[in-house]
Amino acid sequence: MKELSLKQLRESLGLTQQQIADRMKVSQSDISRIENRVDLKVSTIKKFIRACGGEVEVNAITDKGKIRIDG
Repeated sequence: MKELSLKQLRESLGLTQQQIADRMKVSQSDISRIENRVDLKVSTIKKFIRACGGEVEVNAITDKGKIRIDG
């Protein structure tokens, strides 16, 4: 599985911060702050990924297997 930062993901999709901002209904400077944060809420990540045209799945991997977390 490939690992990318939110900025790298956005850039790989050919999207600008302004395009993501418009889709999230926030300012471009808000997107810059999101991309440079170390610790983000899952809800913020979901909004950002959806603005990129994707979806987010959250899974817990335990000794009993992989479990999808709703919410």
